[in-house]
Amino acid sequence: MLFCIVMWGIWSYRIVVDNGTLTYCTMFGKQSIALDDVARARTEIGASGPFAPMFRLVIEPLNAAGSRSMIINMKIFKREDVVMLCEILGSKMVERPRLSIFRGKGLR
Repeated sequence: MLFCIVMWGIWSYRIVVDNGTLTYCTMFGKQSIALDDVARARTEIGASGPFAPMFRLVIEPLNAAGSRSMIINMKIFKREDVVMLCEILGSKMVERPRLSIFRGKGLR
């Protein structure tokens, strides 16, 4: 039973980009933002709070969007998928995305 709950939790994570909207789904709910409403995005590695993921993509909305930042746990997804998402965000990325704790392991 516990195995099923854990697997359901892992499989519930997904990122969908459709019709100009980015949606991040987890076992706790979902959060959406229009790509036009993204002010900036950045990757962060390290502890920042008791429940924050260690490897995360932080997407900040424009002030007019009126929503909170979207924090995506990058470790759940394949590296290729995270790279594709960073490419979709393009110029909204503040700096070259870091996808590893090792230097020089960002996007290529």
